[in-house]
Amino acid sequence: MGRPRELTADERRELISEGYRPVEMWVPDLSDPEVLARAEAEAKRIAKADQDEDIVDWIEAIQKDMWDGDDRT
Repeated sequence: MGRPRELTADERRELISEGYRPVEMWVPDLSDPEVLARAEAEAKRIAKADQDEDIVDWIEAIQKDMWDGDDRT
């Protein structure tokens, strides 16, 4: 897959005048075996944590504390 075509200065100005703004987004390169291995390891840790009742209890306690005394309804 090639790199996307860069916009011309006129195209950029037109988009900006229409209310758009440029942003840059970086995402993990899953074609890199090292990055993929780290992502898989993290996914396994998350899956294990989801099965751990202590984690669920902790999350529920934290959420309760976050909203105690909050007058929003």
